[in-house]
Amino acid sequence: MSRARRTAEIIFGEHLRALRVSAGLSQEALAEKSGLHRNYIGHIERGEKTASLDVLVRLSAAFELSLPELLEGFDSRTVRMLSGNR
Repeated sequence: MSRARRTAEIIFGEHLRALRVSAGLSQEALAEKSGLHRNYIGHIERGEKTASLDVLVRLSAAFELSLPELLEGFDSRTVRMLSGNR
């Protein structure tokens, strides 16, 4: 397998990083705004940790986004691909 498997964690992590950079926030600043540890933000961005619903709510509030806006990268095509139903 020459290409790494894209997981929901990796896709969300990339999206979270893009949101953070777009907002001009460091991992430390996002951690402070969300009440999470900066190392945990890094783990999520690298796809190493799965964010719970509570964490998603905290991140939404930090960015002043709704949950659907925070999860905007998960359209029906992406969800089908991740679930193995192409």
